Amino acid sequence: MAIHPWLPLRDVFPLIGALRNNKRIADARRIWDQAVIVSGMADLQGPPGSVLWDGGFESGVTGGGYSWLFPEGLRNMQFSIDAQENTPEIVPCG
Repeated sequence: MAIHPWLPLRDVFPLIGALRNNKRIADARRIWDQAVIVSGMADLQGPPGSVLWDGGFESGVTGGGYSWLFPEGLRNMQFSIDAQENTPEIVPCG
C-alpha cells in the first residue's frame, strides 16, 4: 500500500483469485479490503459482518475479486438482499 497511494480495484483481481484458489481466503479478504480503501471505494462496504460489497452496484466494478459476477447474457433480473440470511438473491423479472 505504501508504493501505490491509488490502485484500480480490477488490478487486484488476479491476486485475489490466486489466493482463493490456494484456499487462502483470509488473505484474499484482507487484500480485497485494503484494495477497496486504496481504490477510494471504502464507502461501498456492506453492513458490518456482511460478505456483500457494493450492494447498490454503484462502483461499476464487476467480474473479479469480491465484486459482482454476472453470467454472460443475464438480462431482466432483479437483485435483492434476503434480510433473514443477509445474502444476495437473484429473481427473474417478467
